[in-house]
Amino acid sequence: MKKLMLLAICFSFIAIAASETEDLKFIIGLYSDNNLDIAQTEIVKFQKKYPTSDFAKEVDYLQASIFLKKQNYQRAYELFAELVKANTQPELTAKIVFGLAQSEFFLGKTEAAKKNFEFYTNNFANFSNFAEANYFLAKLNEQKPATALKYLQIALKNEQKSKYYRLKMKLHLALAETVQAEQTLQEILHNYEDEIRDLALVEFLDYQLVQKNYLKILDYQTYSLATKSQYYTDFNEITGIALYYLEKYSQAEQYLQKAASPKASYYLALCYLKTDQKSQAETLLADLRNSGNEEIAANSFFYYANLQPLQQQSELWQKFIQQYPNHDFIGAAMYQYGLVLYKLEDYESAASYLQKALEIQENSDIRRLHKQNYREKAEFLLADCRFNLQEYEKAAAAWQQFRQTYPNSPMMAEVLFKLGKIYFVQNQMQKAQQLFQLLINYQSEKVGQGYYYLGEIAYQNQNYNSAKQYFEQALLHEADKNAIWLRIAAIHFQQQNYAKALYSLNNVAENSDYEFDKQMLRGSVYFALKKYEQALSAFEAAQASSDSQKLYANQKIAQTLYRMKKFEAAAEIYSELAQNSPDFLYEAAVAAFSAENYNQAIVLYQDYLQKFPEAEKTKAAELGIADSYYNLGKFQEAVHSYRNLVSADLPEAILQNVLDGLQWACQQTETYDFTTILQQLSKQQPQLEQKLLLRKLNFEFENQDWAAVVQTSEKMEEPSLEVLSKKAASLAKLNKIEAAEQIYENLAQEKSTPEVLQNWAELKLQLDQPSKAIELYRRASLHSNDVSLWLQLLQLEAQHDSQYFLNDFAKFTEFAGDIALQKAKLVRARWEILNKKERKTDLTKLAESKDKQVRAEARYLKGLELFQQQKYQEAIPELLRIRYLFPNINQVRVDAETLACQAYFKLGKLKEARQTFDMIKDDLDGQTREELTKMLNEGGQE
Repeated sequence: MKKLMLLAICFSFIAIAASETEDLKFIIGLYSDNNLDIAQTEIVKFQKKYPTSDFAKEVDYLQASIFLKKQNYQRAYELFAELVKANTQPELTAKIVFGLAQSEFFLGKTEAAKKNFEFYTNNFANFSNFAEANYFLAKLNEQKPATALKYLQIALKNEQKSKYYRLKMKLHLALAETVQAEQTLQEILHNYEDEIRDLALVEFLDYQLVQKNYLKILDYQTYSLATKSQYYTDFNEITGIALYYLEKYSQAEQYLQKAASPKASYYLALCYLKTDQKSQAETLLADLRNSGNEEIAANSFFYYANLQPLQQQSELWQKFIQQYPNHDFIGAAMYQYGLVLYKLEDYESAASYLQKALEIQENSDIRRLHKQNYREKAEFLLADCRFNLQEYEKAAAAWQQFRQTYPNSPMMAEVLFKLGKIYFVQNQMQKAQQLFQLLINYQSEKVGQGYYYLGEIAYQNQNYNSAKQYFEQALLHEADKNAIWLRIAAIHFQQQNYAKALYSLNNVAENSDYEFDKQMLRGSVYFALKKYEQALSAFEAAQASSDSQKLYANQKIAQTLYRMKKFEAAAEIYSELAQNSPDFLYEAAVAAFSAENYNQAIVLYQDYLQKFPEAEKTKAAELGIADSYYNLGKFQEAVHSYRNLVSADLPEAILQNVLDGLQWACQQTETYDFTTILQQLSKQQPQLEQKLLLRKLNFEFENQDWAAVVQTSEKMEEPSLEVLSKKAASLAKLNKIEAAEQIYENLAQEKSTPEVLQNWAELKLQLDQPSKAIELYRRASLHSNDVSLWLQLLQLEAQHDSQYFLNDFAKFTEFAGDIALQKAKLVRARWEILNKKERKTDLTKLAESKDKQVRAEARYLKGLELFQQQKYQEAIPELLRIRYLFPNINQVRVDAETLACQAYFKLGKLKEARQTFDMIKDDLDGQTREELTKMLNEGGQE
């Protein structure tokens, strides 16, 4: 009986000759001590001396293993392949299969290697190389990192080796699982001190360098590699480069000086340039021009040239191009020459050479310089030349192509800014807005300009709150502060924040390029404040500051004089202005209207209509007359004027204003009925019938005339979702539940929108069917990421302790933003507290939210929890705090004080309870007020 034991190859030598025993032991010893050449010689001798040995197969295995160790994989493969055919004991078979699989692996026979490693893991799980076999299977599946990790986890469960952990780290990096990768690296660093440790560290840092995570590299500065380590240069090179990009040049120099590589020397030269050590930089760059690394050689040449004054650079590159037209670096040289010409503001010549650089055929020069953004920078500068030459169409086309070609370019912020500016100038505001919105997400000096132009677009769209937010952000960055403050002042003016408008104007420098606009706006502010003397002074200052815009200033002067009741002076100016444009007469009427001088406004509007019957604003003037009658309390004349204006060709905005005015005027007089007039108008203007029916339906709905709503909706040809929803709601109010439900069912089948399902759910709540409502809300949530809908769903589920609550809460957390997620957590916290669940929601953290509503509710819930725990004394200050911290968040404040009132009562402090009740009783709903009153009355006297 013979036996082969583990890697040490210990044999049982029963019944064999002593000499054979000694020879065999000698071979095993040599193999175990890695004396492979001598072991191989002794094996040949053994095979000749004992051709019929019982251990022939084991010796053949040793010979194959030696070939494997010596990396003679082909010979090892041949021997293992022969051995695997023979029937041997299981342990030897396992080793042979493992050796064969290894040989196949190193020979690139991947499929055969996979097959044999899998055979090994399936049949020899209890043998010594089980972990290693799984490691090799992981290596074979590196292109499928997730699959490879599964094999590697099995390997690590059975054996921990540094190379296993290194592979695990690499797989996590391949999957972009950087946290897990770093955790694995930490295990290597803390548990191993071999070269694999150094290699893993360098690979991790190199990954961070590629990803530009420079700060992460600095986390590992404290680790040191022995100078004899083959990765010593790599470590210092990577750390030095990271420090260079973090602008820590002195520290970078210390590392780069230890790294003996051309790349390290190159970055060391760049550090010298950054720290104004030009002579040291020139020395290094001069040597590096002859580097075997062509990319570094080219870069060094260019940096060397760029150390010269700009005009000399121009001469240098021009001479180079003339002397070496076929040089490997001719494309790069043309680019550099174009760059210098660009800096010299010779944009026409620069564009010519940049175009030539881009036309160079793809060769080693171009491929190498791709890595330096050669083409990228050339295309950028070429487009910028077009921009500076005001060839906007060419520039826009070039930059759009640039965005597609180089989506991650470091120059993208500049591209987005100038391309956005082109679209802004061309009044393509939607395109411009999209580009500026992208721009503000970049770390760039152009961010301020991005915010400024976003503010301009929002301002032009009269989205004043958004515009102000953008302008305020622009103030925090590089931008034209005078222009920004002027815009902020204009927004405050539009929002009638006149004091803030004047304050903002004071931040605009005196006698700046914006003097006219500043004085005009200042005049408009004083005009709005009815401080007409100051307004007139400002408008006159504006008039004096600009010859080209005197007409506009005169218009404002005329309006101001009119308000000051200096009618003759105002009329004189208006007469002069009206000769130039009917708009001035119209504006005079508008000014009179704004001044609430409605009789004068009517005269001016009528004069405008008489003198300019074909003018653009005739309909608006007729509306002004009707509005003036309304404001004068002449409601019958107003109704007549509004009614005569209604026509199919009326602009939509004016039509809506007319109908609004008609409705309000009818409501002010008993002579006319709004719905009757709408019916009459529908017959007179059949093209407007559907619009008028919609207006009639909305009026009826506002006045809760449910039967009329249903009747009107049935006359509409293609009722909208809104109309059908109002019809369903009206039917529900009329207690025609089945009909209302039928509408929602039909809508859900034809237009299964979240809005339809949500309205249907609200009907279910009206019918006190919360479970059905929850079901409909959940269906709506499948088609929407509307956070308000989801929050309503979660609140309803929490209120009724739905089995779906936690599951839907988890789904919501996958897409909800910060504030919405915090609100959902509040819902969960309330559910936990009221249902006596283990509270997992951190109310303390929520109480620090930047959102006041969230902070208030979090504090309320803390008080509620203490109340539930019968800790009334602790609950009271928590609840009352809301009154003083969040006085304007009414519902939360009232709920908190209601609970505080109850807490006082529980403590027997009836006086405090009644005082609290008195503070909030007017805010309480009837039922709560009645319940608290009853509670306090039953409490008796203290």
